[in-house]
Amino acid sequence: MPPTPSRPDPARRLVHTQGSACHYAGGYVSNRAMLTAELDLRTELRRRRPTQSTRGIPEAPDGLVTMCKTLWWVLALVALSMAPIVASATGEVAATPAIVAPNQLVTLHWYFTGSRVTVRGGRFGVGKVVTGLTSVTDHPRVTTTYTFDAWYRAPATVAGAGSRATVPVHVQYSVTVPVVKLATYHDSHGWSISYVGGWRHDNQYVAGEGSDGLVYFQQAMDSVERLTVAVIPETRSSCADVVQQIQQDIPNHYTAIKLAAVVPTTFHAMPAIWSGFTGGDESHPGVRTRSLILTLMHGGKAYVVSARTAVWNYTARLPLLKTLVESLAFDAVRTQSTTPAARHSG
Repeated sequence: MPPTPSRPDPARRLVHTQGSACHYAGGYVSNRAMLTAELDLRTELRRRRPTQSTRGIPEAPDGLVTMCKTLWWVLALVALSMAPIVASATGEVAATPAIVAPNQLVTLHWYFTGSRVTVRGGRFGVGKVVTGLTSVTDHPRVTTTYTFDAWYRAPATVAGAGSRATVPVHVQYSVTVPVVKLATYHDSHGWSISYVGGWRHDNQYVAGEGSDGLVYFQQAMDSVERLTVAVIPETRSSCADVVQQIQQDIPNHYTAIKLAAVVPTTFHAMPAIWSGFTGGDESHPGVRTRSLILTLMHGGKAYVVSARTAVWNYTARLPLLKTLVESLAFDAVRTQSTTPAARHSG
């Protein structure tokens, strides 16, 4: 008599058909736990087998199969309640200011909550509990990444079953605060601005303003990345008029130009306009640059502050460039200098 074809072991079939749910549980139903469950089921099946010898494995009683399935789902739900769902993101934490000098105060703000929230990095070391807070401060000496871990519970659906369970969720948020050594340039006409330490400043003569009417801050002469302050003396034009004049002049120096949006704003309580553009600098063939421009009126003069870098590096450098542009300040009392040369401090 030919041997009776063996049927798939119910225990092995159960393990295989529920594999997706086991994976969803994050692997917390371990191979050892599944193997133990399988061996226990095999032992139970052998105990209930007929006494006569047979090559096939008999089907398990319906009640036993139902019991095993129920047991598996209980294990899966327990695993889900123990296995945190981990996610990470950036942009949920803000640093003010975005760029700091060594040991300068920086404030970290966040607006998420949790049953437990911790922060690590900088003075917080490997972790400090900040549950219930929305901000902390630090004085980083070097570029520092701050990582926030938040835990809370949320409902989740068990894959393949439609069952709902409340599971722990672990979310990470991070923000990097670049620390750059800055120097301050004090112009002889009463304004000052911060620039990257080690950069040079090159002055150009502007009629009516003198030898420092146009100042470039850059690592080398005509660098791709640079900061520029231009002073247009004794003008009755509005901010909008000056921005229009700037945009009309851009084609004289750049190619393939794409203008950014013009955004009215205020700067130190003075009306101002943000603008910018992307283009190919004729003095750097093959290099496309992007510029951020702030235009404002002060004391009857127009001040145009711009920061530029390569397009591919713009997003990474934007926090620094914006910090430099916004560092423009005016003396309360206009400085009277007997010499046209500007003074600066590092």
